Amino acid sequence: MINFFGFLFKILGWSDGGTPDKSESKYIVVVAPHTSNLDFVFGILYAYQLGFKIRYFAKSQLFHWSTAWFFKFFGGIPVDRNKKNNLVSQAVEIIDSYENLIIGIAPEGTRKKTKKWKTGFYYMALEAKIPIALAYLDYKDKKAGIGKVIYPSGDIEKDFRIIEEFYSTIHPKHPSLYNKKII
Repeated sequence: MINFFGFLFKILGWSDGGTPDKSESKYIVVVAPHTSNLDFVFGILYAYQLGFKIRYFAKSQLFHWSTAWFFKFFGGIPVDRNKKNNLVSQAVEIIDSYENLIIGIAPEGTRKKTKKWKTGFYYMALEAKIPIALAYLDYKDKKAGIGKVIYPSGDIEKDFRIIEEFYSTIHPKHPSLYNKKII
């Protein structure tokens, strides 16, 4: 039986482009390219139709008393992005505190065009000893999926070349806002 989210996902014309191996209990899910607010909507629909409860880190300032319920309902975990704090260490502590956890991260950090990706997601996965799943929304083919899972080797340049190659064929909502060179 298709759940409500699966129904909505399909009625909007999207299809499943691949699901992850469920052998691990924790993942960092890279969600890219991120060029539109719709990425969050379609990403949540995709995850929920699969039965995944995706969590994500968000700056603690978003968790104001009037909006905290919304961000928490959709999986938000507040983190302090103050420069005095080590966000990677803070994230690894949070990851270690869960038995099962799927954390979605948009490594561009914005919907605007960037020169390169932020690397925090990589170091979180490396330090927490968990895999990185490469999720995508291909707007040309209207497919969402997780196409590859990698285990960080510690050689960020080598691993980022693999990631860059994977995303080189994905079509974002706004191609002019996506820099295919991520490193």
